[in-house]
Amino acid sequence: MTKKLYRSDNKVIAGVCAGVAEYFDIDVTLLRLGTVLIFIFTGFFPMGIFYILAAFIMPRRMHHVHGGSEHTTHTADHEDKA
Repeated sequence: MTKKLYRSDNKVIAGVCAGVAEYFDIDVTLLRLGTVLIFIFTGFFPMGIFYILAAFIMPRRMHHVHGGSEHTTHTADHEDKA
């Protein structure tokens, strides 16, 4: 099974930091702190643009409960049909 990068449901803004932390198996709090520090010291452009792009590009990971068992669904797997 290959690892894939998804936005996490454990989110503060868009789930980008939590998704990256889950992917690399690191503490999400440290990653969020590092992101905020980079954002403050470099200004909006580098980190702000990266975060916004990542929030739009990274697919969302959604967890559903069916019959007492948890099932993970990825938005790329299912399309909403209007």
